[in-house]
Amino acid sequence: MRSVLTNFCVFLAVVAAPAAAVTDSFFDLHQDEKSFAWAYARAVAEEMAAAAEPAGDPSFRLNEDKDAFTFEYSTSQPDGRNWIGIYHSGKGPANGQKIENSLLWDWAPGSEGELYLDAGTLGAGNFDAYFLAKGGYESLASSFQVTAPITFFPAKPVTLRNGRVGDGYEASVSGLVGGSSATFSLSSVKGGDWASISNAGVITGTPTEAGTTTVKVTASSGDSTASLDFHIRIAESSSPLVSELTVMTWNLWHQGTQVQGYHSKQVAFLAESNVDIVGLQESHAARSKALADALGWNYYHGNESHGILTRYAIDDTYGDITRGVGVRIGLGDNKSVNVWNLHLGYTPYGPYDFCFEGLSEEQVLANEVRSGRTPQIQNAMNQMSPHLHEADTHPVLLTGDFNAPTHLDWIEANKDTHCGKTFDWPTSKEPEKAGLIDSLRQVHPDPTADPHITWSPIFLKNPGYGNKDEPLDRIDFVYHKGRSLKPTAADTVVTGEPRPQPDHKYNEWTSDHKAVIVTFDLSS
Repeated sequence: MRSVLTNFCVFLAVVAAPAAAVTDSFFDLHQDEKSFAWAYARAVAEEMAAAAEPAGDPSFRLNEDKDAFTFEYSTSQPDGRNWIGIYHSGKGPANGQKIENSLLWDWAPGSEGELYLDAGTLGAGNFDAYFLAKGGYESLASSFQVTAPITFFPAKPVTLRNGRVGDGYEASVSGLVGGSSATFSLSSVKGGDWASISNAGVITGTPTEAGTTTVKVTASSGDSTASLDFHIRIAESSSPLVSELTVMTWNLWHQGTQVQGYHSKQVAFLAESNVDIVGLQESHAARSKALADALGWNYYHGNESHGILTRYAIDDTYGDITRGVGVRIGLGDNKSVNVWNLHLGYTPYGPYDFCFEGLSEEQVLANEVRSGRTPQIQNAMNQMSPHLHEADTHPVLLTGDFNAPTHLDWIEANKDTHCGKTFDWPTSKEPEKAGLIDSLRQVHPDPTADPHITWSPIFLKNPGYGNKDEPLDRIDFVYHKGRSLKPTAADTVVTGEPRPQPDHKYNEWTSDHKAVIVTFDLSS
């Protein structure tokens, strides 16, 4: 959900950032929000600096007993814009001047503290660490060399795309390792000795027997090595390549930039989730591409903030509609699925209208139009209409952050959790009229017993409304239509235990939404 609330957490990250380091997310804000962000962030930074106690001689060191890289620092010149950066060896600042942009960086305010920068995003090798002053390039302490070990982003075994007996197979795993200097080898193969791997990390071969093939891949860089198991499901030669399809919708939250080490965390989550199709919101084309490249997948990104990733082939694209994109994904055996992904307007936000503003149903309906959501969902249904009419032949999936709840959840039985209201939200009524089915609610039909809230795991209070409790709702959806799609499992998920904003920076979970994952049986 792109509200003013979600932008509060951007404010502290934009205080006179080092050159070329301000994240793209800041420039997503409206101009009045930007002005407030700068003013608020500067005020907080100055307060932090003023409150800090002088610390004597400066120090800057690596704590080798903690995760790489964890730095400890102290300075007699505290400032909210002091920062620590990691550079390619020999490419750090010299004489107060920048030579290259940093590879990783973060603020180091106060007179002393500890700062973690995720070495896993760099790949193995030697780098230089700098402790720098006031958003610039003057050193506060001596720089030193740090060494990053090679590591796979996922910590658990990863399932790759399906294969089939007699069909050629190819899958790349090189993007699951940080950096570009690794070489790859197979340590072991179980379940059919058909697979090989290139030095560049591409698994190839022709499966000879059905079942699950497990390959242990070892990545090496110098003296550093890391290994990870990969599973490949092999179908019989006469069986469908894909008999089960797992689909995710995920709002990245300013591409994920509000959490430290977001790329490696996003890649690990997607790889470990064993999904086949992902609808992304609050992504940019470069972020969608980076994730697809890391996973060895295909992608399509529209002109706005939404993209689609898949481990299978994208056979056609349907271009942009207002707040959405569509593609046709090939599943082998002349089978395909049409997938659409939406990110609807965010303001005014309906639950705020009811719970904070006390508006009537008529006023809320009018605001749903004013937000753009009602015309946007109507336009999407019109654009999807040809596909919806042939959904029994080519099934249809719709993913998205709708920035509105569903009438299936706002019912009499649980209206006490929705400010005493029941309501027919247009953004859920229009898909229902078009024959689309809310996949999660088909699996979990009771919203009282199984609410499956997606907004928000980290925004629990609303500072814009006197720090009242944030209305918690399900606003992210996977819809389906077509007799060959039978949802068998559905859940809303996060990784780790997300800390609420403003203490979210080092969360394992990189979003302010939960993701939704639905598995479909395609055998009918």
